[in-house]
Amino acid sequence: MAARVVLLDLDGTVWDSYSWYGRVLQRAGLAHASETETALRQGRSLIQIGKDLGVPRGRLIRMIKDSREAIPLYPGVVASLTRLSDRGTKLGVVTSLSGAIAVPMLAAAEIETCFQTIVHPGVCRAYKPSGRPILFALEELRESASSAVVYVGDRQEDAAAARNAGIRFAWASFGYGDRPPSGEWVALNAFGEIVRL
Repeated sequence: MAARVVLLDLDGTVWDSYSWYGRVLQRAGLAHASETETALRQGRSLIQIGKDLGVPRGRLIRMIKDSREAIPLYPGVVASLTRLSDRGTKLGVVTSLSGAIAVPMLAAAEIETCFQTIVHPGVCRAYKPSGRPILFALEELRESASSAVVYVGDRQEDAAAARNAGIRFAWASFGYGDRPPSGEWVALNAFGEIVRL
């Protein structure tokens, strides 16, 4: 059965952002790109990294918005989102990124309009692995949790959030997760495989 709703994480799922964030901070003379990428892979948030570097949240957000380098989408993102939308699949984003970062990045990547809901900590205060952000997205879409809904992410907390929300999970094995998640899941070896969900 084809998924009626597909919800997506962003970092490590839709775009390959860690090195991009690193280059933004490096161009500002704040940190080597590799140091930022390592910290992100260890689970530190971009906002926390900026804070530790003495960069106020507002300045960090402006740096990201003003970056002239395109965020690197994984291959097949635009075509796959278009194909899902054309077949009537409802699409949404559920991310732990600040909305002040996620929304402008989605707009800059020219994919913001693909999504009927974008859930971030600014609209739902709960964080993954809680299932509440996913359930909030489903409320926005006027859908309920079921096997017809799938959340796509790359980390353990993404899998746990899907499980806690009572929906299916697809693991973006090409992303930043360092090991397969626990529980039941479907592996995606490339973003384009999302159309098979």
